[in-house]
Amino acid sequence: MNGTAFWSWAYGVASRERTGSFADLISKPLAMAVRLARKFKGDPIVQLQVGDRALLMPWSHNLPLILRSSPLYETEIGRLAQHLVNSDGEVVMIDAGANIGDTIATLPKLPQAKFLCIEGSERYYDLLRKNLESDPRVKPAFALLTDVRDQGKRARIKEIEGTAHIEMTDDSSAAAPWRTLDELIELHPEFNQANFCKIDCDGYDLRILKGATAFLERAKPCLHLEFAPQLWRSYGSCDIADGLEFLFRFGYKEVLVYDNLGYFMAREPVQNSRVLSLLVDYAMRHPAWFYLNVIAFHESRKDLEQFYTGEVDAAAASAKNQGSSAPTII
Repeated sequence: MNGTAFWSWAYGVASRERTGSFADLISKPLAMAVRLARKFKGDPIVQLQVGDRALLMPWSHNLPLILRSSPLYETEIGRLAQHLVNSDGEVVMIDAGANIGDTIATLPKLPQAKFLCIEGSERYYDLLRKNLESDPRVKPAFALLTDVRDQGKRARIKEIEGTAHIEMTDDSSAAAPWRTLDELIELHPEFNQANFCKIDCDGYDLRILKGATAFLERAKPCLHLEFAPQLWRSYGSCDIADGLEFLFRFGYKEVLVYDNLGYFMAREPVQNSRVLSLLVDYAMRHPAWFYLNVIAFHESRKDLEQFYTGEVDAAAASAKNQGSSAPTII
């Protein structure tokens, strides 16, 4: 058994649900031994099943717990990707903040697809490459995205439980280069007309959009954005209102709103929306782990109504299924 295999087995022992059975009495000393061993190892790499793939990830990564407790988590991304294949004949997706490749792993099978997966953490990027290297549809890119070309500063990513924050550094030996999304697309012209752009970058989301104005004007992609008011303010030095104004200016007049567990909440205009203002205020008054996700279609597309109807139906079906069984307590 190699190191990854051992720690994957150990992770299973430590995270096993306790039912009070005789087997639990036997496994309890094992779990204590695993916890003790991990104190010496730190944060080992484990391999766990996500979707139809076995993904390498740090032990501390929150993804397995999130998927176990919140099965709807970001499932709207897969439905949007499938919708674009059905409507456009293919999905060409830019995944900014690709992390370990978990978004691609959880998508439905999409042979008519191409993915540009951008990650700025050295550790996550290394795992992303290993996790998706066998997938010819995927092009990985190591970069930190921003809104200013050639800003000259260097940075590293600090990883915390599956997410990451940018820290400035004078040591440039391994730090990812700063790029605007427009610059990066110039380096990967096959994504020049991408019809889907997902941005999940812990507060830098609007700054990334501001560095992609040529792409937005040219391709008018569907957008999936993380609206995390506290992170936008703390790390991106902006507010959600700035993002809504930016979207409106570039032809994105409505958004579909989801909570961070994947529940569909509302369809709202980006200007003068009382409901959207209330939701953002609600998110501001909660811990930073609570946030909103939004999907935006450019006004030139004629298929928003079709996708919206499908999302309403999916939400109704999910509510019905959950109502037929007791909730799982982790």
